[in-house]
Amino acid sequence: MSAPSTPAFYAPFAFIVRLLDRLSFRWKFATVAVVFVVAAAGFLHQIYAHYRAQAVVAERAIGGLGLVRDSLALMIELQLQRGVTFTARKGGDDFTARLPQQKAAVRSGIERVEAALVRLDSLTALHPRWASVRAGIERAIHSTEDQSSAQSSFDTHTAAVNELLAWIVDIGDEAGITATSNPALYHLNLAQIRSLPSLVESLANLRGYATGTLLAGGRDAGITSELAGRVSAVDIVEGHTHNRIDRISRLLPDSLHMDDPVVRELHDAIRYVRNTTRSSTYLSPAPVEAADLFDVATQAIDAARRLHVDHLYPRSVAMIEAGLADVRRAMIADVLVLMSFFVIISTLFAAIYTSIRRSVNTINEGSALFAAGDLSVRVQVQSQDEFRHLGEQFNAMADEIASLVDAQRAQAQRLSGLLRNTPSVVFALDPHTLNCTFISPNAEALLGPADHADSLDLEHLLGSIHPKDRATLRDGLLAWRERGFVGLLSGTYRLAHDAAGQKWVELHHNAVLDDAGTVLEIVGSCTDITELHHAHTQLELAASVFSGAREGIIITDPQGCIVEANAACSDITGWSRDELLGENPRLFKSGRHNPAFYEAMWRSVKDNGYWEGEIWNRHKSGRDYAELLTIGTVRSPSGEVLHHVGLFSDITPQKEAEERLRKLAHFDSLTGLPNRTLLADRMEQALLQSRRSSKLVAVALIDLDGFKAVNDLHGHDAGDVLLKTVSQRMTESLRAEDTVARLGGDEFVVVMSALDSRSDIEQPIARLLAAINQPVALDNATVKVSGSIGVTFYPQREPIAPDQLMRQADQAMYIAKQAGKNQCQVFDDRQDL
Repeated sequence: MSAPSTPAFYAPFAFIVRLLDRLSFRWKFATVAVVFVVAAAGFLHQIYAHYRAQAVVAERAIGGLGLVRDSLALMIELQLQRGVTFTARKGGDDFTARLPQQKAAVRSGIERVEAALVRLDSLTALHPRWASVRAGIERAIHSTEDQSSAQSSFDTHTAAVNELLAWIVDIGDEAGITATSNPALYHLNLAQIRSLPSLVESLANLRGYATGTLLAGGRDAGITSELAGRVSAVDIVEGHTHNRIDRISRLLPDSLHMDDPVVRELHDAIRYVRNTTRSSTYLSPAPVEAADLFDVATQAIDAARRLHVDHLYPRSVAMIEAGLADVRRAMIADVLVLMSFFVIISTLFAAIYTSIRRSVNTINEGSALFAAGDLSVRVQVQSQDEFRHLGEQFNAMADEIASLVDAQRAQAQRLSGLLRNTPSVVFALDPHTLNCTFISPNAEALLGPADHADSLDLEHLLGSIHPKDRATLRDGLLAWRERGFVGLLSGTYRLAHDAAGQKWVELHHNAVLDDAGTVLEIVGSCTDITELHHAHTQLELAASVFSGAREGIIITDPQGCIVEANAACSDITGWSRDELLGENPRLFKSGRHNPAFYEAMWRSVKDNGYWEGEIWNRHKSGRDYAELLTIGTVRSPSGEVLHHVGLFSDITPQKEAEERLRKLAHFDSLTGLPNRTLLADRMEQALLQSRRSSKLVAVALIDLDGFKAVNDLHGHDAGDVLLKTVSQRMTESLRAEDTVARLGGDEFVVVMSALDSRSDIEQPIARLLAAINQPVALDNATVKVSGSIGVTFYPQREPIAPDQLMRQADQAMYIAKQAGKNQCQVFDDRQDL
């Protein structure tokens, strides 16, 4: 038994299937288990990698916020150093004493920033930028020690502070501090890297410049303008910062409010500094001491620092850590789900393996016992799967084998019953003497009574054969024995004893050989074929009639496939018998008949058992031919349709003669245009259609101008060529549904139907005149004629007949002639004579 076919979608996995076929059942399961474990490990790795990526982003952001915090603290110290230096050089001796301490604070701030940079391995890209920032800070520190002017030192410090501001923004970009989808966290972080640093710088800038100005005592217009500009800068930055803090308070109402003490303190300090600075600009003496203004501005800056350190920075870190905790919890949940899935699948895997293994062992053990000879073994598979079906098949096979053993015991009885009731007589002959050694019990009914039927000699058997056939049978048997009983000996013979009528029998002889090829016995059968012989004789007669008939004959099965065709069919259709067998008669369709024609034809065959009529079919060469066809139905005694028979003859010559007569009656022999008879029919149809559709019909009568001169000058043959050419041109210039007819001579009529208005004929009439006016080439000359056209319309106010329409068109045509020819005139009631 061949292996079951493999489905097509297994083709891409053929290599894997062949590899698994080499493995035992246990190793196949082990392979699948390993693949499953590897896949689970891959999923776990992906989950952890996702969490780790989120953790790295969070750590980077937290580290960046810490670096921003330290950088902002450094910037505040540097700004304080700028203010102390500027104020000291403007004459503030008290500030000179504070300068060493302030430079130490700046140095300490630098160390904190660099220590934070060392801890943050993920922000190494900022190191080159820090080197530039530190260089600027060093220049600012150096400016406190040299002999440069107060303004120069102030500008150097301001440049360093601006670099620190840009540095803080770079930290935010590099650490991805603002790259978050959480709007509250976004505004928190943006306040720390942009809003607060800008506010602190604007305050510190105003603090240093205003304090120094107060100490210097001089307030010219330039200084006043400068102070006003710096106050305006504070106003602008404070507005931005206020909006940012207000947005944060709305997004995080539990974290920060506009009424919080630190926010209020910052706002009040800024207002005091701003108002005092503005008063000091215009009042003399100033309403506040320089040291007091410096300290209040410093308090405002300190409030901004505390807002950052105590509120914004902790809240940002807490939100980032909370987000990371959410990711961690999601990771743990995913891992737990995956592990649960792994445990469930592993359990199912083990259960499936155990179930299959138990079923396989049961079938293997049963198969081994059955192969050892215990035919009573049956297997009991507990599972409800394909192995249970396999066990049932095994049991069915065992039952079948047991039943075969029992059947052998009854074989002799069954064989005897078969021989007794078979329609053929079965016999056996001795290969040496050709005497009968066995003959079935039913021989008497066919051959007549015989004594000792199991030991009849050859001559006794030959006595049952007709005298004229005995020698043929005897000689055939003897010759077959001389050839060594090679092949099968068969023949048809008449019996001698039947008085009721001649009986025919068919004899078959065959040799039974042993393994060595020795003939052991001759077995044969004798079958009554009298009815078959008579049927064969009648069939030969029918075949003779079928092949010799002059009409074409086709026989199909009930499904319409051709099973037989005679020679006349091939002569008529052009298709040979071999080409037609297996085809459908649709092969002959010419396309001239619509589906309704064939439906009616086959409905008649189905309902009445026959159909007769004319049909157009197509010859193999492609030409159409007409045939007279009769279709009949052949049924079995039970009424079942066995065949359809088609009998047909070619009647194309008769149809062609009819068509010629029809054309002579309806068409002009010279031009091929409709004649008066067909014109009358077309006009009746057009008028009937007009009455139904309320559309107009135009009747135009055309007379060729100058035709008689062409006829007289060039002869009637040239006139005929002119008439045919003009007829074709007029037909081509009109619609397919319009009619162009010839009345006789050079007179033509055009019928145009389905017109919406009388003006619809203007273009067709123009095309007709143009077609008539075109030159016509003859053999020896080129001639040209024109046309006079008279037109009338239907319907009119009074009922009118077709001949009256023709008369009206004729009158209009004559008016066109009289008006100068080569034109069209429309009939008017006043012209009616």
